[in-house]
Amino acid sequence: MLLIIITFLLSFVLAVVGGFLGALYGGNFGCFALFGFQGYESCGLFFAYIGIALGIITGIILAIKHYRS
Repeated sequence: MLLIIITFLLSFVLAVVGGFLGALYGGNFGCFALFGFQGYESCGLFFAYIGIALGIITGIILAIKHYRS
């Protein structure tokens, strides 16, 4: 149960950080059009989704390591 909570929190934190950094990058340097948005909006969403995916993958790796030991 603890690993599920850690995975959720890690995904949330990485999504917030990714969204902030993506919006910062997209606002300053421009970004591709995605999800019907352009600029900081599309980059923010794109990097937030990457943050969620990285959090889930990290949680799966932690769970595998925990249950193998």
